[in-house]
Amino acid sequence: MQKRYALILLLFISPLHVAVLGQTQDSSYIKPKRATYIRSFEDKFYIKPLLTARSLSLTFEEENNRFRDIEYTPSINTYLGFGFYLFDVGFELSFQVPNDSQDELTYGRTKAFDVQANIYLNKWGADVAVQNYSGFYFEDPESHFSQWQSGDPFPQRSDLEMRNLQFNTFYIFNHEKFSYRSAFNQADMQLKKAGSFLLGISASSFRFSADSSLMPFESRSMLEENATLRAGRATVLGLLPGYTHNFIHEQLYLNLSLSLGPAHLWTRYTTENLEQDDIAIRAIFNVRAAAGYNSDTFFGGISLVSQSVNYAIDNLNVIGSSGNIKFFIGYRFLEKGILTKSIL
Repeated sequence: MQKRYALILLLFISPLHVAVLGQTQDSSYIKPKRATYIRSFEDKFYIKPLLTARSLSLTFEEENNRFRDIEYTPSINTYLGFGFYLFDVGFELSFQVPNDSQDELTYGRTKAFDVQANIYLNKWGADVAVQNYSGFYFEDPESHFSQWQSGDPFPQRSDLEMRNLQFNTFYIFNHEKFSYRSAFNQADMQLKKAGSFLLGISASSFRFSADSSLMPFESRSMLEENATLRAGRATVLGLLPGYTHNFIHEQLYLNLSLSLGPAHLWTRYTTENLEQDDIAIRAIFNVRAAAGYNSDTFFGGISLVSQSVNYAIDNLNVIGSSGNIKFFIGYRFLEKGILTKSIL
């Protein structure tokens, strides 16, 4: 009788044991896969000093290559500050560094309001930029000004203003193996090389304006109706598929990312005699890159984020570019007390 009860009990327990074991394997399958590729510093916070160069520039390309590009660039736009990762949130605080008198003599003075945020979560990311610049200098003046000599101050346009409003969001498909956070805000550490396809949406508004023509006088004869171009605007809504990859060698990392896709543009340009609206489909692209060293306690490196949009005005391509370059070093500390809390 006892053997019969023991057999019945065994038959009852065995499928229950198998079911529990199966649940344990299924529920833990995804977590070890991520842990094999990505380490999250859930018990640490960091502080990182950083140096950031932000930019907003304008380039004109002549489609027939009859002269070299016309490019307007802001004078040095450098920020010093600190980055923090506290309560499972990364953020940065920085202040603009004033230009010295020699730089202002050579390149002029740029007045800039520039707020940029690059947000990286496990599955999603986003870019936000609000930029308003006035005062630019002319790159490569020897190609457009016959009287300019090396050592002279660069030609300057204090009347040129540019404004850029931009918002991007993107999804990371292979987020169980790939981490943007490891390369760009060091909240994670990528343990093995991995990549991911991306899909994003971009919306932006870029505009420029000046009191008179932005075309160098010596090049105007080749531009015909665009010789007196002084203002333009592009409102952009686009789709940005792309790919990103983290290359890993011990504690060293390299990230390369490219997103490229079609965009619908609503444009307007102004010359001395004409103001005209247009609609077009053109390509936009977003580039990211980062390289550095990442360990349990210390990290450091460089990162780049840049996005460009271009549109045509007859035989002239107009290219607006914005972005930032960051240099940083940081140190991680063990969380204690209130620092162990999370606001997410």
